[in-house]
Amino acid sequence: MSATDIAILAPVIVVAVGALLGLLLLWGKVAKQHLSESRRPRLVLALWIGGIALLFLLSYLGVKLPKGG
Repeated sequence: MSATDIAILAPVIVVAVGALLGLLLLWGKVAKQHLSESRRPRLVLALWIGGIALLFLLSYLGVKLPKGG
């Protein structure tokens, strides 16, 4: 990759990283508010972590979901 390619891609990378960071902050605030309003915050947090772990595990194992027709 040459210097001109990097110079052309730099704004795209900055915008993409900024957008990703903004989404993470937004969803972090949503999660924090949801946890503070729930009656069982530990259970909700455990279910979230379990769901995310299941997604990562299935992705790692290469499980393909059927496509709807």
